[in-house]
Amino acid sequence: MTPTAPASDQPLAALERDLHAQLLLTTQRAAIVAVVAPPSRNPELETLRQRVLDRHDIPDDAVIAEVITTDPASATRLTHLNRSRDTLLREARLIWLQPTSPAAERAMRRHAPDLTSALDLHVTIPAAHDIAPWETCREQLRALMLERHAQLDFTGLLPPTSNRTALPLDALYQPLMDERPPPLPDLRHPLHAKVGCVVFAHPGAGKTTYLRHLALTYARAQHDPLHLGPLTPLLIPLADYAVMREDQSLPFKEGLEVWLRNQGVPTPPDLEPHLGEVLLLLDGLDDLKQEAARRDVLDPLLAWLRDGTLGAAIITSRSFLEPEVASAVAPLRRLELHPADPEAIGRFARAFIQLRGAPPERGDALARELTGNLLNLARTPLLLAFLVALYEREGRMPDRRIELFRRLGELVVEQRVRVRDPGARQLDHDEARRIVAELSWWLIRQSGATTDEETLLHKLTTIEARRHELAEAEQHARRLLDLLRADMALLAPQQDGRWGFLHPSLGEYFAALHALHDEGCWETLLAEPLRPSHREIALFATDWLAHNDPRSRKLTTWLDALLTHARPRGPRNDRSPSLLVGLLSDPPRLPTPRLHALVECLLSWIFGGAVAPDLSLQQDVAALLSNPAPQLRSAIASALADHLTRDRSSLTHLPQGAPHAMESLTDDPPPLVDLAQARTGELAQLYLGPILHGLPAWCDAYDLATARAACTRALRQHHGWRALLAVRWLTSPSSLTEVTPTRLLTPRLGVVPFTGRADELNDLTTWANTANPIAVRLIYGAGGSGKTRLLTHWIRDLNERNEVAFFVDPDALQHRSDSDATARDPWLQAIAAHKRAFIVIDYAELRPGLNQLLLDLQARHEAARPDEHIRVVLLARNDQDWWRAIQNAHPDLEPLLTATAPLHLRPMAPTPKQRAAEFNRAAAAFARQLNRPAPPTAPELSQPRYRHVLDLHAAALATIYGAPSPTTDPFDALLNLEGDDWIRRLSHLPPEASPRVTQEIEAILAAATLRGGISDIATFNALAERLAITDTHTEPIINLLCVIYPGTRAGLVAPMEPDRIGEALVLRVMRQTDNPVVASALEALQKHASDDEA
Repeated sequence: MTPTAPASDQPLAALERDLHAQLLLTTQRAAIVAVVAPPSRNPELETLRQRVLDRHDIPDDAVIAEVITTDPASATRLTHLNRSRDTLLREARLIWLQPTSPAAERAMRRHAPDLTSALDLHVTIPAAHDIAPWETCREQLRALMLERHAQLDFTGLLPPTSNRTALPLDALYQPLMDERPPPLPDLRHPLHAKVGCVVFAHPGAGKTTYLRHLALTYARAQHDPLHLGPLTPLLIPLADYAVMREDQSLPFKEGLEVWLRNQGVPTPPDLEPHLGEVLLLLDGLDDLKQEAARRDVLDPLLAWLRDGTLGAAIITSRSFLEPEVASAVAPLRRLELHPADPEAIGRFARAFIQLRGAPPERGDALARELTGNLLNLARTPLLLAFLVALYEREGRMPDRRIELFRRLGELVVEQRVRVRDPGARQLDHDEARRIVAELSWWLIRQSGATTDEETLLHKLTTIEARRHELAEAEQHARRLLDLLRADMALLAPQQDGRWGFLHPSLGEYFAALHALHDEGCWETLLAEPLRPSHREIALFATDWLAHNDPRSRKLTTWLDALLTHARPRGPRNDRSPSLLVGLLSDPPRLPTPRLHALVECLLSWIFGGAVAPDLSLQQDVAALLSNPAPQLRSAIASALADHLTRDRSSLTHLPQGAPHAMESLTDDPPPLVDLAQARTGELAQLYLGPILHGLPAWCDAYDLATARAACTRALRQHHGWRALLAVRWLTSPSSLTEVTPTRLLTPRLGVVPFTGRADELNDLTTWANTANPIAVRLIYGAGGSGKTRLLTHWIRDLNERNEVAFFVDPDALQHRSDSDATARDPWLQAIAAHKRAFIVIDYAELRPGLNQLLLDLQARHEAARPDEHIRVVLLARNDQDWWRAIQNAHPDLEPLLTATAPLHLRPMAPTPKQRAAEFNRAAAAFARQLNRPAPPTAPELSQPRYRHVLDLHAAALATIYGAPSPTTDPFDALLNLEGDDWIRRLSHLPPEASPRVTQEIEAILAAATLRGGISDIATFNALAERLAITDTHTEPIINLLCVIYPGTRAGLVAPMEPDRIGEALVLRVMRQTDNPVVASALEALQKHASDDEA
């Protein structure tokens, strides 16, 4: 039995067999053979060719053999061969063309179209899986980077008669990244000996070109722009790894080695020991569609950087992915690409024209035309390249993005039409556009990056079969594939026989066209218009409709869907305001009310904190608000004034008059936050970020001097307002990364979606809609029964219906005796500004200013106008002494307080079945949030405490974290996990200090909970002295607490939340003392807790 040839030898054996057969057939002319193979296979191919020639007795002078690369010398030889085609066919027996890469094959077909129009044999030979020492691998890797990245390919964008469509990168590169000094260690997540960086930017901003330029620069070893030393560059498109991971389930390390071998680069037996000499350039994190795939890359990458295994790394991604991966890439230093300046744009235009052989004055003329809107477009490198290519081709340049892509799309379509057989019925423009558009949508939705040739050919055949018989459809599909392979600007063959977009933005333009004309795709877009991965398609669709069909029902439907989905609704990773920013940065021709509505939606995202974890989005928003289109200016001014003064704005909740730890801040990063903490960089990024920096200037630019007093004071007198808002954003529902275990239970974060309580919600709705102009309602129930969850859901539902609804900041009730209360209290300002409002006061029984507030409401009730509609909900644990005391002290309040009976919120899960169902629902939600497995079944939950939703959720969360005996006392289990989290964040302290530090933090937090918070640094220092906190621990503890328990209500440090977790912490601390008075108090508190649960 003949042994099977190794996999690497099988393509060679097939080539030898097919070449022998072809030479037997073509005895009257030369056989034309194209063999695409990496340079490493040259010796084997030469031996194979000679063996076949000897078998047929063909002399050497009857063979034309040409190894083809992308350099100009190879292009010249190909042009000569093409001119001599007829002579060669008569006189030679074999014409052997050997491109070294897919790019070289495209060059071959471009420069020798006649010679390659009817190939007798076309074969691709993969790289051999050779083993070689690192020195050989390094040199071949440098050679690969030089060959792969030395030129920019303008295939399909320049006239088809052009001789030069690949131009040198060096001559055209625009430096969009400032050269950096030697890298310093990151203080938050030190990558000790090595440097790792991440680049987020929009499509076309120059991410890939930047990496290609680095690969070229370090491969030549002539310059060290990053001050990294003589590293060997390795640039890998992560789309390639996505394919390897899907097809072969390869871990990233093995994926590196396979990728190198696929490019013809031999690798040493183990690559990892040599990675210290490598600059790893990873392009397109967004091409890894699944979070698990991104982790498969990021986890080993960060580990290599931390332990010094890898020399350096830079990874790029489209901006839309930044919020989703912000926590994962936090250890990496962020690099910023800046837009090209006019001088660099002019240099590019002149160099491009001169490289194409035109006179210099034509380049000068082109540079002079790049003004106004053209200059704005040209600041994006990809759009500049498109503009210059269109100028070279047509002598004109469109000044709007949608028109630029429309014209480029027409060029692609024109080439598609030209490929048809002269004798066959020609496709019209619309049909050709439909085919290309469907192909683009399919590829983006299927993988977003690449597909294999067989699948692509099948899809093309399916499209063509709608108007041709199958055999003819297959023929047309193959011709279209040949066109794509030759000179089309849409798709091109990549490595290993796979195909991908040459310019992904052009593919997204065509995908938008398909979505507009295919009902199924249109419904997909309507269902999720703000999905980050849809951003570019949605931008093109909006622009196309506004430009081509501004009065259509489709545009109205699209804008309705966009505005409906654009309203912030809490923590959602599948929606982003980036599309709003993109639309408003270059506003389409939409009706003015629609543009104003889009502005309002964007401002709602900004003041809701949704842009906090996304610095790229912050920069885009700041650029938009600093230099808006003229038609948006009045809308932005109005929306800013509204958001800076309405009750829901974070700024109106700033403490007024009271000293604050952040009062003395200037433009330096917050000094009270320890730079070793995990989230300090994020806080400083926000505090110094473009939106918070810009707000005071925008108040001047938009003439907002008439804003109400609270807003004016917050912006102009409260020196720490930016830091406070940064803290608030970091703790908003839109930013759930890096929160402590217990904070995942707080209702406002909404980790566990709200469900149930239909009767109570109906009761609230009925009461809220009664005719009384002003009404007050008490809702009471045991701690943890779900009062705050219920009202949080109610408030959010009202907000989504554009009602003014909010929880009152507790500090607003501290100064109710002031004569100028209206000026001090944000909630009263909100009532004064709105005739209709819904207000919730939590822990009402503990609010010292509640009596005066109710008296004010009663007075207003007696003088109310018919169009007023104010509803106030009081939340408390009971309706006993405190409630009767108010009525006894103020008999005049009886009509207001007794108009509607109090609502007793009873336990949510009284039966075992209900408890198990709620436990499982909560466990599933926490498992998704923490990326951990959920338990298969609910544990035993018979204790009376598990009637309450908070206890069930606490048990579920402790179970997900893997706490021992999570259901015995879930609060105690979570407090233990909380302590572990503190120590993890304080990893710079000696390990032996951990037990003492944990006890000290517990004592400080217990005091903060009993006091209602710690208002300032002086109070903290006094508490630290009374509690005997170790001197060396004081600063790290306050730095930690003000970040993870920020005093958004009470100043510096907030009480422990939820409140029953705080009470459990107080009990834990009290148990640590031998004081008999404390022991008696503890016994009473425990009895009170038992009574409360009963």
